[in-house]
Amino acid sequence: MQGTRSGFSAIGELRFFSASIGNNLILQAGRCRNSEAPALNAEHAKIGGSLLLRFGFKVEGEVRLFGAEVGDSVECDGATLCNRGRVALNAERATIAGSMLLRSEFDAKGEVRLFNSRIGGTLECRNGTLRNPGQQLAALRLERTTIGGVVDLSSGFHLEGNVSILSTTINRNLNLSNADISAEKISLRIRNTEIKGFLGFENIKISSKTMLDLTDTSCSVLAHDLNCWPLRAI
Repeated sequence: MQGTRSGFSAIGELRFFSASIGNNLILQAGRCRNSEAPALNAEHAKIGGSLLLRFGFKVEGEVRLFGAEVGDSVECDGATLCNRGRVALNAERATIAGSMLLRSEFDAKGEVRLFNSRIGGTLECRNGTLRNPGQQLAALRLERTTIGGVVDLSSGFHLEGNVSILSTTINRNLNLSNADISAEKISLRIRNTEIKGFLGFENIKISSKTMLDLTDTSCSVLAHDLNCWPLRAI
């Protein structure tokens, strides 16, 4: 199965629950809307190639990839996911052999969640926006996650909400350089995490209320700018 035709529109749940797809699943430029349940449900799906949610793909409701297995990458460049105050992208327990790409004007209103997940390549959010202000859910939450490459939150990344990275292994770099985290009351909790490459913290836009917690986190190199460090520690 090569996927659904570009430009489709779905009202209600679009379900690929436990589906087996030998090649790519292509939903680019489509529309999904379901505020009461997942709008796109690929829970426990097995996708042999990539999951392509690009080129203006828009969702109102949750994109659920819980327990999914993707043989290549999940690409969401230019997509808009809206599930305000709830989970917008749920990749809990997912295994992605390639990368997860949330770049190029990607906009998530709701939590991007990666619990107990494995990404073989990079998690990349350059020129993307994550919005989920408030304390109950984060904008980006990684917990007991393994990233084979880089976590790239740099170069135009815009954040409105908290980042929580807990008990996670990043096999290369965590880069926040040139990010905008200046919205009010943002906390960066990066705890009990191993960063095998560098932690990049240069030329970042912060506010006087930005909070940072690096408890029990290690990195091989710290690339930082003293002017970027928040005034408050958690």
